[in-house]
Amino acid sequence: MPDNLPDNPETIRRVLDIFFPYATKRRSELQEAQRRLVHYTSAENAIKIINSNKLWMRNARCMNDYMEINYGLSLLQQFFANKEHEKAFHDALNPCHEGVAQEAVNSINQAWWSIQFNTYISCISEHGDVDNNKVDRDVKEDKYGSLSMWRSFGRQVAGAAIVLRLPPENSAKGLGVILSPVAYFGYNDVEDQFLSVISNIHNNAAFLKSTNRDWLRNIIFEMIMVAAVSLKHEGFSEEREWRIIYIPNPNVPSTIISRETEIINGVPQLVYKLPLEENIESEITGISIPQLLDKVIIGPSAYPITIAEAFFSALTSAKVDEPGTKITISNIPLRT
Repeated sequence: MPDNLPDNPETIRRVLDIFFPYATKRRSELQEAQRRLVHYTSAENAIKIINSNKLWMRNARCMNDYMEINYGLSLLQQFFANKEHEKAFHDALNPCHEGVAQEAVNSINQAWWSIQFNTYISCISEHGDVDNNKVDRDVKEDKYGSLSMWRSFGRQVAGAAIVLRLPPENSAKGLGVILSPVAYFGYNDVEDQFLSVISNIHNNAAFLKSTNRDWLRNIIFEMIMVAAVSLKHEGFSEEREWRIIYIPNPNVPSTIISRETEIINGVPQLVYKLPLEENIESEITGISIPQLLDKVIIGPSAYPITIAEAFFSALTSAKVDEPGTKITISNIPLRT
């Protein structure tokens, strides 16, 4: 959320319900079910994450489908190209602060190049839980990982999945990143969601009128930006993906998130690294490796025992309790 969001839980919740209804609902479901999240990557990168206590965020252009952000933008453009929708959006917001909707849209247009080419993302997915009340698929996923995700890393010598517990709510507020569920939407779904937001704005006009104009403009900006970055084709829905999103501000560099050049699959690229460690002064708690890590699943590989030994050493150095119990080898017969 924007930095100037009032530090009041009730106000924050109300704003999220108004402008981010889908994401708010999905987060609540995730928290209530205490589902875990999982980061699929190469075994090499997984070891680097554990050894350095840093989660890597890569440029969106380096995602498997580099056209994903354009997909989200095209759906939003289609919505606002409808003159009735555009008018309804402005008519809902203008009574709160005259012209604020157009200011937010102008800000998006001016920042679109940066959003498109300077957005850094770390992809995680919902992970099945070992629970007799859950469907069988979830139990198998916890034991073997997801076949479709291993296939995505089939070109690697070995893949690994870092399974993570959910951190406490608002525990990483100081990082300046956004955790957003991916919405596997077609145009009709996007239309329904934005019309729902417009209705929410009408129903909360008095509250929004009492807010700071710049603050409201930033909320609208972030709503549109997050939607563009978090929309994905319906055909990918089995991934159950969430995204940690970071757009660096060159004028105010982060003092917490570092930037380094890494070579990944032979491609030199800038990588932003999110620290997985306590920083109470910066309002970052509960996200260290020992607190977050539930287990590591080693993907199909010709060298599973060798890789398991390396992870045991890394988890021991990271001070993870009983590291041997945290390592699982997937024996899915997938050729690498």
